Amino acid sequence: MNDKYIDPLFINLAISHSQFETIHAYRDGNGRLGRALIPIQLAYLTNDEPILFLSEVIESYKPSYHKFLNENRNGNMIGFIKFFL
Repeated sequence: MNDKYIDPLFINLAISHSQFETIHAYRDGNGRLGRALIPIQLAYLTNDEPILFLSEVIESYKPSYHKFLNENRNGNMIGFIKFFL
């Protein structure tokens, strides 16, 4: 998840975000926490300050986000990665 040489950065972010959202045990708060982790992971991988905050974008496309996240949980990771990119 935190190896920038395995996959392009945004693919790493999409995969780790979907995995976190899938395994997180609490219905209340997991979305906020999961979205907060995106800029932190990106900053970690790029050795830079967190500057990319996707919460508003994800909220704007919430139905599509949930659709692709649920498809990802059923084995279609490509759709979620494309949504994320």
